[in-house]
Amino acid sequence: MLTQFNVNADSITNFAEVLVDNEMENRIVGTTDDGGLLIEVEYTKNDRDVIEELEDISEPDEDE
Repeated sequence: MLTQFNVNADSITNFAEVLVDNEMENRIVGTTDDGGLLIEVEYTKNDRDVIEELEDISEPDEDE
């Protein structure tokens, strides 16, 4: 399966660490107007916890 994340510049290091630690296949597919990256990640059902962690990292804080 394939999913896409919009990762802001402040979160990219944490996001990348999770990808590397879990050996997730990924690629940068674009940028956003606010300097973020669009990243596609390949995953399986077994990777669902990792995907949820990536979702948490990529979501902006409500306070910002």
